Amino acid sequence: MTLPKSVLITGCNRGLGLGLVKEFLKEGSLPNKIVATCRDKSKAEELMALESSNTGRLKVLELEVAKYENDYKDFVQEVDKEIGTSGLNLLINNAGISGIRQILEKLTGDNMMDVFRVNCVGPTLLTRALLPQLKQAVCQNPKADMGVDKAAVVQMSSVLASIAKNQNAGAFAYRCSKTALNMSMKNTTIELKDEGILLMALHPGWVSTDMGGPNAPLTVDESVSNMFKTICQLKEKDNGKFLSHDGTLLSW
Repeated sequence: MTLPKSVLITGCNRGLGLGLVKEFLKEGSLPNKIVATCRDKSKAEELMALESSNTGRLKVLELEVAKYENDYKDFVQEVDKEIGTSGLNLLINNAGISGIRQILEKLTGDNMMDVFRVNCVGPTLLTRALLPQLKQAVCQNPKADMGVDKAAVVQMSSVLASIAKNQNAGAFAYRCSKTALNMSMKNTTIELKDEGILLMALHPGWVSTDMGGPNAPLTVDESVSNMFKTICQLKEKDNGKFLSHDGTLLSW
């Protein structure tokens, strides 16, 4: 299993994002820099406590993923201060929302666009904004195989994005936004095919979080443990793929 030197994870105030931060912090000296984002530090007490006890290794930055009008210029400058000239090995676009009014009859345009901004447009544009840092990481290790010790982007998707597996409808805006995210990931993979950057979409499983609800079969710890292993074992064969938390290939 390979570990990145640097990782940036969005949406870390609770749930899967917070769980991923904790999982990476378990791993000794690597990553030596973890950048975790949340919308409001004052509402992310557990995350801020982790930062206090991991000074120099974990940095919490505020980020509103849906506010991309200036291409995240200020945020990227803050990231640069943290990772230095070594670049960014791993970007996990985890931030997401489920939305409301999730059947056609009650769906509104505003709700659908709100969900798309956070779940698809934001991750796509943040990936673009951080391309120089990802390419910089590739240059640090040009002969390495594709993976997290070189440069990788994980787009947090969902099995609800799968058209082939949709038998129950519902989750209207959420499903559509995650399907769009998968296509965005695939497009980006093709455009960056010669850059040495691995991209993939990852389904965390049905997890007992605020979004997943109390009846979900997986705990956050179980999902995060599986995702961590899958992410750290990514290879060139996984580039452009849609995988479940345990590494199983999913149908589009």
